[in-house]
Amino acid sequence: MTDTAVTSAMSPETPLEPELEILDPHHHLLEKKGVHAYLLDEFKADTSSHKVVESIFVECAWPALDSISEVRKAFEWSRDSATTSGTKITGVIGFADLRQGAAVGELLDEMSSIAESGGGSGLFKGIRHGATWDASPEIRNHRTGPSADLYEERAFREGFAQLARRHLTFDAWVYHPKLPTVASLADEFPDTRIILDHLGGPLAAGRFAGHADQVDEHWKHGMKLVAERQNVFLKIGGIGFDLMVDSTVVPLRPSSKQLADHWRSRILWAIEVFGTDRCMFESNFPADRGVCDYLTIWNAFKLITGDFSDAEKADLFRLSARKAYYGIA
Repeated sequence: MTDTAVTSAMSPETPLEPELEILDPHHHLLEKKGVHAYLLDEFKADTSSHKVVESIFVECAWPALDSISEVRKAFEWSRDSATTSGTKITGVIGFADLRQGAAVGELLDEMSSIAESGGGSGLFKGIRHGATWDASPEIRNHRTGPSADLYEERAFREGFAQLARRHLTFDAWVYHPKLPTVASLADEFPDTRIILDHLGGPLAAGRFAGHADQVDEHWKHGMKLVAERQNVFLKIGGIGFDLMVDSTVVPLRPSSKQLADHWRSRILWAIEVFGTDRCMFESNFPADRGVCDYLTIWNAFKLITGDFSDAEKADLFRLSARKAYYGIA
């Protein structure tokens, strides 16, 4: 990419549709010294670039805390967010290792009780247990060391059964070859709301680099399977995730137009298949800031949906997330 292109792409943008209310259903906060730190004040500064009224914290384990400590810290951040102007953290997604089977229920109850005792009744919404895995050494597998078919393991599903009993949601995170395992999970547990993260993980790196047509074919097949399960919602984001971005096409620090042009066809297709009432845009910050800033990501989403009705935009930018996590129709 030329120096001119870099300069142009990094020029500040003006937020589009600044009065459109947003619930950002997927962000992290990292209490870690050094380059990876991303705390509440920085998140609030980012979200002030658009009208982000609510957000949901999602586990990330970067603070080097155990799952209970991370959830407890997230509840503190939620309380702090309510004391100042701007975005309020209204939901927390923790981590629990469902491979523990039925015994994981005790951990889920402890997380809920921490929220209740701290005045955050209903704040704990569910868990995420990532299953990103690929045989290629060039593709990073999830930090929890999943097997190739984690979501199909019997012990995992015994643990998964504990969620519906507690009215908790589940965030699924897989790469596109494993989308059928999400559909299978949704079939066995139709009473659990499952939220598929990051557009279903269409990969553009490793053995998938340069094979966008084949990736699209397999990704669309898996996405159709998942979309047929009405208890599954889709998070549209991860568009700055390095393994999903074709760096030969998307420049570093792209403009919102460049980002929208690259992702438009996939995003519009996914919305058509799932419907606006089961799709929600997400920032995936700070992970996605490796490609662009917060303002640019949301401008890209707004560009892609420029021709949508007000009702459809309300679904995509706030209401579908409230339906998935809060059970609000």
